[in-house]
Amino acid sequence: MLTTNGLRRGLAWAWLSPGRIATRQALLRSEPCTVTITQDQTRITWTIRPAIFLPLAHRQGTEHPACAHDFKPHTPD
Repeated sequence: MLTTNGLRRGLAWAWLSPGRIATRQALLRSEPCTVTITQDQTRITWTIRPAIFLPLAHRQGTEHPACAHDFKPHTPD
């Protein structure tokens, strides 16, 4: 079964695929790139920069605010 996030991801890749091979390749390499779309007289350009995340530090044995226990890790689709 396809999840909502999986569907959105698939639609985004499908939108990027035709005529946007260089953009897709840059995203897969985590390199910055731009995407421009034009509709009638309106032109929109996005600048995409990779966000590289570092792993979080170990959290055992330290004091945390009550809200820290509300965090639910993201599970991949």
